[in-house]
Amino acid sequence: PVVRGRIDALRTVRLLAIGGSSVSCQYEDHTRDIDDNQILLGTLQVVAKLDFQRPDVKLLVDKARRALAGTITPRRIEPVECINRLYSRLNDDYAPMHGLCRFFLEHAGPGIDRGASDLLPFVVDMPRLFETFVERWLRLHTPESILFTGQHIAKLDANKNLNFTIDIVMADRETRQPKAVIDTKYKRDDTPSESDIQQVVSYAVQMGVNKAFLVYPRKLPDPMIGRVGHVTVEALAIDLSANIEDAAEQLLQDLMARIE
Repeated sequence: PVVRGRIDALRTVRLLAIGGSSVSCQYEDHTRDIDDNQILLGTLQVVAKLDFQRPDVKLLVDKARRALAGTITPRRIEPVECINRLYSRLNDDYAPMHGLCRFFLEHAGPGIDRGASDLLPFVVDMPRLFETFVERWLRLHTPESILFTGQHIAKLDANKNLNFTIDIVMADRETRQPKAVIDTKYKRDDTPSESDIQQVVSYAVQMGVNKAFLVYPRKLPDPMIGRVGHVTVEALAIDLSANIEDAAEQLLQDLMARIE
């Protein structure tokens, strides 16, 4: 009924010739339902099916997926759709997101060799990842009587606001009384260093326990069991070169045997 954009003169004349009363126009209809956003939604639908251990991460993924689901057409996205795309100043902010989308859609980590397509560079903090894995696995597979807590903050009795951040604290689930402290060390050392021992002993003293464990990613050729004052220090391992479930189960058995 009204002119919008540009009048399509030829089509309008034809409409009028057959008794029509509308004006045919050509115009751009802006929409969110574009390929760039369909890639994001398709990837979020895949990622949402992963087994998240952190509820806050799952909540963020679900929130992002719901924000797009109402206006974007859902469809299966192939990883190849995320590469060799044309970007301009109007949509260049999609480039890093599409790089991450391809990474998740391919369900595979990057190799050390140069590939055929670009990927958003990132750094994996392996010591933190190793610590998180050990803590989460122990927490999910622990006996009902034991509680494992990661990143435990212990306030020091000092005239300054000082804290210890202990990797893992092992405690009685019912009384919450600490039983041992665990410090993970993502190292290839053959034997624990003096600094490692000093660190875990200070954690044990602060928590009031007499058991302290150092956990390494492989079996040490020269492990140790020693005492510093009333604290017994022992080096254990979760051998990442073996079957990961079997290695983690062995670590749990070793810990329970030492505590008992």
